[in-house]
Amino acid sequence: GPEEFALRQAKPGTYRFAVQYAWDRRQAAGALPPVAQLRVIRHFGTAKQSERIHTVRFQRVGQQTAVGELVIPPDNAAP
Repeated sequence: GPEEFALRQAKPGTYRFAVQYAWDRRQAAGALPPVAQLRVIRHFGTAKQSERIHTVRFQRVGQQTAVGELVIPPDNAAP
């Protein structure tokens, strides 16, 4: 099911995102490969809010895929 991870006050640094296809319970032999969707929202609930969606289609159980990264600059740097 859906999972959510939130950082209200993210510390400066580089955050890397990856997803892993842990198990399979598809029953139909011709079913499409599963898909993971990662939604990254910055400045949530403010006028500066932005959103980026990453979609990954898995091919096999156990597959881990790097999706992207988010850089949080120090407080005194421009975003």
